[in-house]
Amino acid sequence: MKCDPVLDLLDANNATQTDYKKVIEAARKIYLNPSNPMPGSVIDLSLPSLPSELNTISASVNFDDELKKSVVTGNYSADTLLRTFRILGKKREATR
Repeated sequence: MKCDPVLDLLDANNATQTDYKKVIEAARKIYLNPSNPMPGSVIDLSLPSLPSELNTISASVNFDDELKKSVVTGNYSADTLLRTFRILGKKREATR
């Protein structure tokens, strides 16, 4: 890269900064090369799926909505959230 503000600020007389510049330039040749495309996110591909029991729980009881409600709503206390979770848990147990 011809115009690089990070590398332009480095002192050529400082051995550590010169080494740093070499590492950055080498890394950019490797990683910013169109012939070496980035693999993208592999997180979604590498995570195992939930067991069927947990998928059923997630589908039937939406705890996430209650958590969001407790954050957004000013008068939704932690005690109210816990009571709601207990009620939802009992409903879930009843459906098993």
